[in-house]
Amino acid sequence: MIFPKTLGAPSRSLAAIALAGLFGLAAGAAQAQTNVTIYGRVDAGVDYQTNVALKDANGNPTGQTGSKLAASGNQWGTSMIGFKGTEDLGGGLSAFFLLESGFDATNGSTNGSALFNRRSYVGLNGSAGSIKFGKNLFIVNDVWNLDPTGQQFMSTQNLVKGRNWPGANNVIEYQTPTW
Repeated sequence: MIFPKTLGAPSRSLAAIALAGLFGLAAGAAQAQTNVTIYGRVDAGVDYQTNVALKDANGNPTGQTGSKLAASGNQWGTSMIGFKGTEDLGGGLSAFFLLESGFDATNGSTNGSALFNRRSYVGLNGSAGSIKFGKNLFIVNDVWNLDPTGQQFMSTQNLVKGRNWPGANNVIEYQTPTW
């Protein structure tokens, strides 16, 4: 191919080829089956209490009782925001991650010192099951769905201090495939 002596023609041709190549790469990357989800829950309410010990301006008890109306958070669950995703690696193997942070909806404080204070792990999933590494909630949080009483008074969750135990760091967890 012979280019004219002007400098603009070859530059436009190279730019067109480069642009076509980028679109081709973008199309290939879009087929990688990546899935990212943002999820969350806000748990907030109003508490009304009677027979509350009243305090003076310094926080000392006055010996009198009254009622109290206040905003409250995390009564029936934990307010949280999370990010989870999967990447198809081919051959029936996929990688996944989960990052989850709990917070108090009434004041914005986090539940702990780490940014992702509830769960933060990565893992692989395949025909032999899945394995994850990182911080996760205690195992009882994964099996409570098997209990027909759920979180009721005599459920297994209440026998082990409830479902709201904090997580454990540096966990290696293996789950068998579903049979």
